[in-house]
Amino acid sequence: MLTTNKEDEREMDNHPRAKILIVDDEPQTLKALQLSLKSRGYQTECIATAEDAMRLLRLQNGSQFDMVLTDYWMPDLDGLQFLRAIRAEQVKTPVVLMTANGQKDVLVEALRSQCNGFIEKPFATEGLIGEIERVLYQTRSAACAASQEVAELVHQLNNSLTVIMNSTQLAMRHSENGDPVQPNLELVLKATKKIQQMNRKIINLGRGLTANFKDLDIRLIMDDILNMFKSLAKTQNVSIEYCLDDGPILISGNQFCLEQLFNNLITNGIEAMQASQGGTLMVRMKKNSDTAEVNIIISDTGCGMAPIIAQRIFEPYFTTKESGSGLGLVVVQRVVTAHQGKIIVESMGVGTRFIVSLPLSQKKEH
Repeated sequence: MLTTNKEDEREMDNHPRAKILIVDDEPQTLKALQLSLKSRGYQTECIATAEDAMRLLRLQNGSQFDMVLTDYWMPDLDGLQFLRAIRAEQVKTPVVLMTANGQKDVLVEALRSQCNGFIEKPFATEGLIGEIERVLYQTRSAACAASQEVAELVHQLNNSLTVIMNSTQLAMRHSENGDPVQPNLELVLKATKKIQQMNRKIINLGRGLTANFKDLDIRLIMDDILNMFKSLAKTQNVSIEYCLDDGPILISGNQFCLEQLFNNLITNGIEAMQASQGGTLMVRMKKNSDTAEVNIIISDTGCGMAPIIAQRIFEPYFTTKESGSGLGLVVVQRVVTAHQGKIIVESMGVGTRFIVSLPLSQKKEH
């Protein structure tokens, strides 16, 4: 059992405001757990099947809950299958598994599947609360440490950006009107300011991907992104072709997150064509009135990928690039999921195609 100091214990006293999803197919057990947790101030939501719980978690990538408390024995998916489904969807919500005494093999497999805690039946309320508090404390401590590290990295990055910005502005003042380098310096300055804006938003990522949703014209977002990539594409001998429906295409979303989604896909497409010394990046956008969606298709004429690679590209840290982090497409999938969309990847031997489907806004377009 994790030991804490008095300050940590006072902090854990605030944890009852956490919201816990309870998953168990026995109505009496669900009721008892709900009453026990509510008596300690926790918010709860009860679901009888793992499949229904999985549908609920997909809505906001699990961010609406601070923890999932699930039984092992259930009729549709058992607790271990449910845990694996949660992690396969990139949902990071902590999971505590309730098991029967003696199920050591289950515990071993659960640990391999990133389970955060266990409680063996039969258990007393105090034992359950203790395990919940331990997991919440551990999760929040790790999150705080990660946030601090990110903040420090962003600060260091901003220092370098300041040097770039000041040097660029100085070069612009010393270049004459009509100097062919002037437009390129302006692009450097614009891109630097954009990175600074992104850094400010990175610090606030803990608020969740669904924060600040509003109606956006996805065409305008794509226009800005493609304009930003024109210079890079030209240096890589890549031509960009753009085809879309007439008029605005409104979706409800977070602009910063959508920009990261398309930035990653377009960057991957351009990089895939480097080995073949150029090619064509095609971006198509089409509304589907039958499904109330917009389909954004981004394809390249690069090297393509083997089926076994295509099956793994959304796994964290999986990459075929020497200097890749394996996180770009993880971000892509998280953003698509947060916007209640879908993403499909197709590789045709030569070239790769990503199809992103996002729900259209219910607001009337003018």
